[in-house]
Amino acid sequence: MGNIVGQIVAVWEVDNILADRQNGFRKNKGCEEPMLQVLNTLEEAEEAGTEFQGSSWDIKRAFASVS
Repeated sequence: MGNIVGQIVAVWEVDNILADRQNGFRKNKGCEEPMLQVLNTLEEAEEAGTEFQGSSWDIKRAFASVS
């Protein structure tokens, strides 16, 4: 399964399908930059007195079990 996923991701990279901000499961992409963006947005919302809404998705185990 890992080989298939690797081939799919390689095609996505070559065809430039993924957005630049998509960091999950990509080579040479860490979580530091996205985390800094979230922190900066939170700080700006607090300073401006506005709300910040977001979502975080952990799909690592999305298909680990079937009910």
